[in-house]
Amino acid sequence: MTTVSASGLTNQSTSIHLNPEALRLRQGSEASRAVVPRVNASGLAHGLAVSMPSVIRREQALGGEVPADNTYQHLQALNVAAWTDSSAQASVLGASTQSEQAWASAPGDVISDLMAHNFGRSQPRDFVNQWRDLGGALLSHLATLTSTPPQYRQTFLANVDPRLPLDDQYSSVRLGAATAHFQVKTRSGQTVDLQIAVNKSGGGIPGVQVAVSSSGALSDAERKALAALAGGLDEALAGLGRSDAPEMNLSGLMNYDRSVFSSLSLDIETPAAQKTALYDSFSLRLGVDKNTLAYKGPLGEMQMRLDAAPLLRGSVTQRQAAIAQYLQQIDAAASRSHADETLVNMFKSGFEQMLGIAESQAGKGVAGIADAMALLGYGLTDQIQPLLTGLPDFEASFSGKFTRNNARGVLSEEGEVSYAISQQTKMQIHRREKDASIVQTRHERLDASYARARNGAMLDLKSGNYDRHTIRDDSTITTLIEALDGAVDSAEERTDKKTAACP
Repeated sequence: MTTVSASGLTNQSTSIHLNPEALRLRQGSEASRAVVPRVNASGLAHGLAVSMPSVIRREQALGGEVPADNTYQHLQALNVAAWTDSSAQASVLGASTQSEQAWASAPGDVISDLMAHNFGRSQPRDFVNQWRDLGGALLSHLATLTSTPPQYRQTFLANVDPRLPLDDQYSSVRLGAATAHFQVKTRSGQTVDLQIAVNKSGGGIPGVQVAVSSSGALSDAERKALAALAGGLDEALAGLGRSDAPEMNLSGLMNYDRSVFSSLSLDIETPAAQKTALYDSFSLRLGVDKNTLAYKGPLGEMQMRLDAAPLLRGSVTQRQAAIAQYLQQIDAAASRSHADETLVNMFKSGFEQMLGIAESQAGKGVAGIADAMALLGYGLTDQIQPLLTGLPDFEASFSGKFTRNNARGVLSEEGEVSYAISQQTKMQIHRREKDASIVQTRHERLDASYARARNGAMLDLKSGNYDRHTIRDDSTITTLIEALDGAVDSAEERTDKKTAACP
């Protein structure tokens, strides 16, 4: 039944009775990671000289081992080595005058080479190059350490201030730096912690600081699983570090071995002095109960929360079709609201990858509510499964402001949008009677408003020569299933839509 009020509000409500075979959904990037040439201890990268200006370093063991408390001792004797290749110096520091660099531990290992190479070859806003391959190198290195507890730490100062103590400058690298913090907890109780800080134009000392450690010794299985995450971490950092259009390349992290690790997290912060064009902060949390993702930048914000397992896991075909259907809904809302294309693409990518967790982790230690369905018998499970999406419950949303230019590159439209989509599934089981009641609710809401200049002209809100568009959409689809004595007794789908648009 559909009713239209004088205000333009449209209410639509439908009810469809289903049999167990109804509601079957129809069956509906691998980002290549750029690899920086490795710089060896002699300063050569594929035949290209990468020399450094004069170097000040503290005499410590190769490999950057530090005390258990992760602190540096007072400055001891200094070793000064002068590099005379002025052209190489300019290529590394981007300057024609000689300056001093300092290392907290003796350089020469792969990680130190990466730190100096990335810092010298990248611009202040180019984070994709500043932390290129560093995360993976740190994880891989930790997996090989036999010390107890295993740890590595290194700090690189790009331009030493002779007026200040070196220890103070080492500590100041993190002040105003862009930081990446990665953490994994093992099921045996150990915590692996990795941090990267890059300071190009912040309030601290220009340089790079890295640290990776484990709270205790790691088993062979944990070392292997940790090393397997190296590529996924590098891909995630490379995608999120792009200044033109950040990408959610998270599949390598989401596929972590849940039989070895109990949780995983990645946090990235970019202070105001070093913000890229489209990126402020990012947070990813993966665990046994739920998974969350959050992003914030000049284009807007997004949040996602996903249950660890579905009520009833559908077939691969069913899950892929359900994801495709949700993505189509997001595309339709974006088109209707004129939302920013970059923000929408990021949201869709993160949304699809989050929903893909359930499939990638099937049979890898994820216990879901679906186990309770076995109490009713597989016959009833097979009847109910096609009537649901087969996906975990979730909540996802994005919001932000947007602008558009006309063919001449002049601002012709501006607005803001807020969008939310969710799924919630509830079940009640009476084991003795083998009866069950299941309710799955899918909700979608869109609020948008934008002003567009008439005839493709420049937008001037003072002139009045523009049209204001306001959109309010609200849709709820509810699937109701009743099972009696081990068989589906009734199945019904209800749709309630409210739409308002002005003008």
